[in-house]
Amino acid sequence: MKRILIVVSVLSLLCSLKLSYADEAARKQLAEKLLDVMKWEEQHVQFIEESKKLQAAMMKDIPAYQGKDIEKENDEQMDKMVTNTKALREEVATAYAEVFTEDELQGLINFYSSDIGQKYVAKTPQFTMRIMENGQKRTQAIMQEIMKQHGQKDQTNPQASNSNSGK
Repeated sequence: MKRILIVVSVLSLLCSLKLSYADEAARKQLAEKLLDVMKWEEQHVQFIEESKKLQAAMMKDIPAYQGKDIEKENDEQMDKMVTNTKALREEVATAYAEVFTEDELQGLINFYSSDIGQKYVAKTPQFTMRIMENGQKRTQAIMQEIMKQHGQKDQTNPQASNSNSGK
C-alpha cells in the first residue's frame, strides 16, 4: 500500500511539473507576442538614442567630464545596450512570462493590438522623453545645490557662478 501511495505521489508530482512547464512555455510565447505588438525593438533603440542625447547634455555640465569627449564615451556605452538587444529582449520576455498570467498577457496583447494600444506605442517615446527631461532638470537643480553646499562653483548655471564670485 505504501508503494502504491509513493508511486501515485511521484506521478502526480511529475504531471504537475509537466503542466507547470507547459504553462511557462505558453506564457513565454505570449510574452514574445506581446513584445512584437509593442514594437519593443524599435522602442528600445529609440530610447537608447534619445538617452544618449540627454546624458551627453547632462554630463557636459559635470566638472569631471569637462574637456573630455563624453559624447564618444557615452555613445560607446549606450551602443553596447543596443547591440545586446536580443539578450535583453529575452530577459524582458522572461520577466513578462514570470510576472503575468496567460490571461493577463493575452489582455495586454489585445490592448496593444488595438488602435489605442498602437497609438500608445507610437507616443511612448515622446512621453518617456518628457519624463526624462523633467527628471534631468530636477537632477541638475539638486546637483547645483550639492555643489553650493560643498563650496564649488555652479558649473550648470554660468549666471549663478558669476553672481557668487562677486560676493
